[in-house]
Order: sequence, then C-alpha cells, then structure tokens
Amino acid sequence: MNLNPALTGKIKGLYRLTANYRVQSAPVSTPAPYSTLSAAADFGLMRSKLDGDILGLGIIASADNQAGGALKTNDIMASIAYHKSFGFDNDHYLSAGFQFGIKSRRLDISQLYFESQFNTALNGFDLSLPNLENFDRASYTAMNMHAGIFWSSNFTKKISAYAGGSMFNLIRPKDSFFSSYSERAIKIHTHGGIIYTINEKFMLNPNGIFMMQQNINDWVAGSTFSYGLSGKKNPFETSVFVGAWYEGTGAIIGSAGVQIKGIQFTLSYDRTISDLSNANNGFGAFEASIIYQSAPLESNKKYPIMSCPKF
Repeated sequence: MNLNPALTGKIKGLYRLTANYRVQSAPVSTPAPYSTLSAAADFGLMRSKLDGDILGLGIIASADNQAGGALKTNDIMASIAYHKSFGFDNDHYLSAGFQFGIKSRRLDISQLYFESQFNTALNGFDLSLPNLENFDRASYTAMNMHAGIFWSSNFTKKISAYAGGSMFNLIRPKDSFFSSYSERAIKIHTHGGIIYTINEKFMLNPNGIFMMQQNINDWVAGSTFSYGLSGKKNPFETSVFVGAWYEGTGAIIGSAGVQIKGIQFTLSYDRTISDLSNANNGFGAFEASIIYQSAPLESNKKYPIMSCPKF
C-alpha cells in the first residue's frame, strides 16, 4: 500500500498484516539514525458476491524519527480499492485505489543546534544563547490523499505481468513550521514487472520503479529469484528468495527472505556507491519486514488472482 493504494486488498487470502522497520544514513545521522516503523492491515472482501471482483479495505500507519527524536512524523492513512476482473477466465484485473488520512509533525527545538549558538571562545555550541530562528509553531497536522491504478494479468500458468502508477500528496498539504508555508509537491510512482515460473522449483520476478517529484527523479530496477520447497501441488507456498536492484542515484540493494506458508520474512540492505559514500561509509539503509497472509480462499480456483509482487 505504500507503493500504490491500488494494491490494497490484492491478496489471495482474506486479510494481510504487515510490519516494517527501516534505518538509514546511520553514520551521518547523529545522535541517532533516521528510522521508520510502519504497520498495515488490509482485507480482500466480497470476492464471491462480486463475481470475481474484489473490494479492498486497509489501514497503514508509520512513525519517522529523525535527528535523535528532534523531528518526529506520524502518518495514518485509510485505503480503499476496487479490483475489477475481466477476461474469459477472470484472470485479468484492473484496480483503482485511494488513500486518505492525516500527517502530524513535531519539532523539539531544544534538541537542535543553530549557527547563532556557536561560541568561538568555547569552540562549541552554547545552548544558553538564542537561536534567532522565528518558528511559528512546533507541531502541525495536515490532511493528505493519494491515488493509484494497477493492472495485472495471468497470461499463462507460467507468465504473469503487472504495471501501475500512483500519485501522492494530491491535496498539496501545508508542510512547514513557519507561517510562510510551503505546499508538499505531488509525487508520482510508476512501476511494473513480470513473474516467470520457470518450473516447480524456480521463479523469476524482474521489476522496476520510477519515481518523480518536481524536478527530482529516481529509478530502481532489478529482480527477485525464488526457490520453491513445497513440491508440485503448490511449489512456492514455502520458498526462499533473494533479490538485487540498482538505484539510479547510486546504490545497490540486496534482499533475502523466506516464505513459510502465510508468513514471509525479508531483510534488505542498501549499499551507497555514489559520492555520498564518503560521508556515510557506504551505509544506505537496512530494512526488516514481516508479512502474514491468511490462507488462500477457495474462490481463487474460480477467480485466479496474482498476489502483490515482491519489490
């Protein structure tokens, strides 16, 4: 749901629970690294009543902690999506989704150091000196809304494909601690990939993402490779997988995980290879996630659906 609201409820089971922890730029973030903790739950409802279509409902919450807690950001968003099935065997889906909710930010000025507080006699900062900054508020809350579309298709038993796009900050929330506020710019994601089941043991999922916000853009391209351990009937119900991607701004991303029926564990690491590596010693980010998905529904036999891909 973080990537695209249209993925809400696009699951083979009734519900999915997700938890994720990310820490980034540790060597250059003092006194503590920039960390993000998020959790989500989504549901795929009314599949049989809607003749293969799915109503997706979900909620996602996240908490950012920057500069040792000096800047904290909390988000909570509700999601809704509709997945329309079509095709002779109902094996194609076109999805649209929306997210809406609130973002709150709090700044603890007492934990920050400013140029005006530098004391040359002490050769250090003196917090008893005024900071000379005119903050109008130390916290604020703003509404926000995102939207997305997603297409997926099972062309054959071995080949599936998907593509989607999403737009964030549609209502341009005010984003500043000063009265001369700035509006948060719209951010655009496009993404897609192919899932190729080579045989009952091996599955390949090349994929890519392009991101753009104002005049800044970035892209990530790579693939996951899964090895099935469950046998012929449902070969990837239990599996191990690895992935590798290249990020356009200069980073290599590696991941590894295990799928044990409805539970998926994943670890990933970003290695900076751009000039920024001189400052962060190459440490981009470390991420850990766990996903639990309820057992596949019997209706999947009549209405096949491709689960969310691994990015």
